[in-house]
Amino acid sequence: MLALSPNRQSGGWASSRRLSVLPAMRLNWDTVLVGKRVVLVPYRERYVAPYHAWMQDDALLEQTASERLTLAEERANQASWRDDDKKLTFIVLAREACFGGDRFPAAAMAGDCNLFLDRDGAPQAEVEVMVAERKFRRRGFGAEAVELLLAYASRELDVRRFFAKVGDANGPSRRLFEGALGFQKCNYVAAFKETELERVVEAPLPLAAFATSYDAAPAAGFAVDEFGVSHDDGVYACAVVLFGARSAFCWVGRAGEAPNLGALVAAGPRAFECAA
Repeated sequence: MLALSPNRQSGGWASSRRLSVLPAMRLNWDTVLVGKRVVLVPYRERYVAPYHAWMQDDALLEQTASERLTLAEERANQASWRDDDKKLTFIVLAREACFGGDRFPAAAMAGDCNLFLDRDGAPQAEVEVMVAERKFRRRGFGAEAVELLLAYASRELDVRRFFAKVGDANGPSRRLFEGALGFQKCNYVAAFKETELERVVEAPLPLAAFATSYDAAPAAGFAVDEFGVSHDDGVYACAVVLFGARSAFCWVGRAGEAPNLGALVAAGPRAFECAA
């Protein structure tokens, strides 16, 4: 499935050429990308406190070359990203924990992914990803988050060169970028003990995600139809969740049970054909 950021003036989907003039973070401020394992959401205020708690960990600070901030400083940092035309960030959520009563809960936070854009030269951007929650590591979250981020940026911001700077001590990131993501070594800075890896694309990458509005979701393209089915051993409750025009999920449970939408969407979409 492919969808781009909502165009509020037309009510449809805007082209990347039109949207590329917007500040980067403002561009994705109301955009949610729903992948198979992860959901990328904008860095809203509700995610600041858990993010700040992550960044008190010495190992994460070293791996991400970050400085320790106070909570007030992190709140100011989050606010500044909204209108920064050289930064774009998403919080990475575990999809299995989303789409319940709280659609995008802070409890589902797994990490974040960022782009630092070169607005003055060639269409290129530095990529960063962090899976901070240990329970969500080694599950493919980082790789899928970066793939979604690269596809989004290649389509919305016309970025064609992506690069990552990885410290010598950060073996997991090196394996992620060179292995799963197909980046190649292009430079080494001995002074910082840092390897630069790059991935160049010739055309926009396919966006293997459903995109929707953060504030309105479930909105256009998201619908839930619930009904009951009688069987020999009882009555079953059923729910069909539609994402877009050609993807759906189906849940079946005992009558009276609420559909577990979080577990439902974690199973991944299944294509279906609509009857003419």
